[in-house]
Amino acid sequence: DNGSRVHLVCTLTALIDEVNKGVSERDIYEKFFNYEMIKDPYDIEHIEARNNFKDDKDNVDEFNGIGNLTVLERSINRSIKDKPVKGKTEEYKKSKYAAVGVFIQEFEDKCKDKWDIKCVGDRAEKEIEKIDSFMDGK
Repeated sequence: DNGSRVHLVCTLTALIDEVNKGVSERDIYEKFFNYEMIKDPYDIEHIEARNNFKDDKDNVDEFNGIGNLTVLERSINRSIKDKPVKGKTEEYKKSKYAAVGVFIQEFEDKCKDKWDIKCVGDRAEKEIEKIDSFMDGK
């Protein structure tokens, strides 16, 4: 189903961000795959909360796609609930995941006034380019 595909793609781009940041293989393993050691596992977080776009029938698929998703510690995700994006970024800054830092930088550079469908689409393109580039060995 789409949820499984999105989870895999989102995790892949998060792993790429970790590699690009120079995080050691051991640390990546402990953040993502060592389930016995992970004290705060990650969720796939909707940057713009689902309740804030559920009535936007024209764009619901994009809001449920890679442009509006990131990995995030479960404890942070559960604490921020359906806050607007601006209200979430302070909590996001507490995250240990490189992907969240990449998102915060993009958000503050381009979309801090409003996280809308254009921002989601632009981020989706960047995430797809990130995968393409990684797969090509660039």
